[in-house]
Amino acid sequence: MAPEKKPPRVVVVGGSEGLGGAIALLFARLDFEVVLAGKDDKRLHATARKLGRAASAYPVDVGSREELKRFFDRVGDIEHLVLAFSGNQGAGAFVTLSLERLREGFESKVWPHLQVAQLALQALQPRASLTFVTSATASSSLPGTTGMAAINGALEALVKPLAVEVAPVRVNAVSPGVVDSPQFARMSAEAKDAFFAQMTRMLPARRIGRVDEIAEAVYFVATNGFMTGEVVRVDGGGHLGRPR
Repeated sequence: MAPEKKPPRVVVVGGSEGLGGAIALLFARLDFEVVLAGKDDKRLHATARKLGRAASAYPVDVGSREELKRFFDRVGDIEHLVLAFSGNQGAGAFVTLSLERLREGFESKVWPHLQVAQLALQALQPRASLTFVTSATASSSLPGTTGMAAINGALEALVKPLAVEVAPVRVNAVSPGVVDSPQFARMSAEAKDAFFAQMTRMLPARRIGRVDEIAEAVYFVATNGFMTGEVVRVDGGGHLGRPR
């Protein structure tokens, strides 16, 4: 009797809630083995329990090279790696933007992404996928997003050369627009409603995005074996400019 084939393994870094949680849930529903990684031990394990027996959780500090090395050594072979952790620095008018805070934004998002990607190469299978989750601020022209554009633009700029360098491992990015997710929990209900109403008027899609829609895009680029070096925008048409 032939041994039972193991399900493909996907590692979602930043998969404790919100977008990362939605990505993990979709892969779990489609019979992948899901490994969640991130700093929040409690939330990680809570999400893993929701996903069922095929999910596991590993607390890891993406800023620690030593912790990441131990993590990838422990996890083993990886078919798909999704980097879904974010930073929250860089917003505000450029004329008053704290460049020190912007530097912190680079250090909290860009450098950890580079570090995780580099250390993961030892665990990625020859035709594995590496998917970055960036932000539509990288290609938009909204006032007050210059700093965030610099941070996310840096990540998107590495996709093409990295895809060539590490081939046949496939490298892509998904660039979400405004999505109703826990990142807006810091705003008051009134401020959030006003912002969403403004964006709804501006977007050609005439609505705010959902985390499951971003998860579907991530699944597509991760599992399409003939796709690499691409940045896929899922932003309700925000990159097209304000509709008339």
